[in-house]
Amino acid sequence: LMGLRLNEGLDLDRLAAVSGLVPQRQAVDELIGLGMIERCGEARLRAAPAGRFVLNAIVLRLASALEPAAAAG
Repeated sequence: LMGLRLNEGLDLDRLAAVSGLVPQRQAVDELIGLGMIERCGEARLRAAPAGRFVLNAIVLRLASALEPAAAAG
């Protein structure tokens, strides 16, 4: 999840491969709707400009919404 702190963002496929977990779609969609994160590719998220100021809260929200990657289908 700390990949959100980088310009290239968080690769969700890599997160699933390494940890077996992905953030719930609802949590991702909520943060996108609030303008805090944005999609940059099919399976990559990054902090939107407004989200850079509250990255700790974004990482906490996504971490609390992790689920097994198989359940995310």
